[in-house]
Amino acid sequence: MNIIIIEDELMIAEELIEQLNAYQPAVKIVAHLKSIQEANQFFQNNPLPDLFFSDIQLPDGLSFEIFKKLEDHCPVIFCTAFDDYALEAFKVNGIDYILKPFDQEDIFQTLDKYHRLIANGDQTVFEQSTQRQDKRENNTSKMSHFLIEKADQIIPVKVEDIVLIHYQNGVSSLYTQSGQRYPYLKPLDSIMDKLGDDFYRLNRQSIIQRKGISKVSKYFGRKLLVKPVIDFDEQLLVSKVGASSFLAWLAY
Repeated sequence: MNIIIIEDELMIAEELIEQLNAYQPAVKIVAHLKSIQEANQFFQNNPLPDLFFSDIQLPDGLSFEIFKKLEDHCPVIFCTAFDDYALEAFKVNGIDYILKPFDQEDIFQTLDKYHRLIANGDQTVFEQSTQRQDKRENNTSKMSHFLIEKADQIIPVKVEDIVLIHYQNGVSSLYTQSGQRYPYLKPLDSIMDKLGDDFYRLNRQSIIQRKGISKVSKYFGRKLLVKPVIDFDEQLLVSKVGASSFLAWLAY
């Protein structure tokens, strides 16, 4: 596997090379580039690698500029001390986003993820990502309304109005953008099957719609804390393992 590292700090680059070699001795570090200018010059006469490991903040700007100029898609794992650019990272070929200081477990997990994505099918990771975005642009849910039974009434609730679904004590509650709550006696697995790509399963208890997210914050243990647009007392957390997948979904 050919890898190119884009990192201006020599000690971090050397540590990364050591971890990559520990993961797989057959890994070949094709180049260590330290700036946007150096990278642009390099790719004028050299082919792309199988995988990039790249910092984001370089001496002459953000590394996103490098990947926007490349004609061919190539997966990138971003390693940075800041989580400010997470969403942008997944728009420019990013498949994972690890925060410094990283350790061997972080590197091994992200490389395992890369291999799983490649083994997932014959198409490249980014052909699949493009197809997912095309699907979202034409996205429709599998159903348009939830039918809520209340006494002797049946109330149709538009799927597009639902911003959050939370499961607790055997009951799924549908929360609308106006803050109304409707009890729905179905498990989350059954509900998720009826929804389109604008909805994401945060954890075992919660599903959120993209427009139902007010902000996302870094949380203890490299988890993510999701704040909905409505008032909600429970914390909505995304695990460390699921964080990159959630951010990739949110970026599209």
